[in-house]
Amino acid sequence: MLFFSLIVLVAVALAGCLSVDKTGDKTVYAKGDTIVFTITVTNPTPTTVENVNLVDYPPPKITMGTTTVNIGNMAPGATVVSELTGTADEEGCELQNNVVATGSIEGQSNLNGGDTFSFDIGANCGSINTPEFPSLFLPAVIIIGFLSAVLLIQRTREN
Repeated sequence: MLFFSLIVLVAVALAGCLSVDKTGDKTVYAKGDTIVFTITVTNPTPTTVENVNLVDYPPPKITMGTTTVNIGNMAPGATVVSELTGTADEEGCELQNNVVATGSIEGQSNLNGGDTFSFDIGANCGSINTPEFPSLFLPAVIIIGFLSAVLLIQRTREN
């Protein structure tokens, strides 16, 4: 039994940890939008991982709260998909929603894995929004017109 436990521990060390992938239904949301997160957990080890739990840590700008999902035992190579939803409450850029999965093998070895999904709430994130033609053109015309009027007045005073 000790030999088997050592083989399992070595296999777990070589296999890494629980594989976790977190995605969202889009990367930019408007205030009030529903946000749908999909979390995929895979057991890459050659043995059953027991007591697998997901803990999701959303940023404070969405309504969701920390969520724990009890997956239970995962057979070797098994994949479980969970879906969580929240609501975009406040605008913010580069927000991060973190998730961690934990489990154990034969009650001894703690395995974990995690992932982060980044997203924006609001349209003012990312590249700088350059004003369109009329909003740049009109102030420029006003300034040029004003300077021309000043120069004309100055020249008439000199004559």
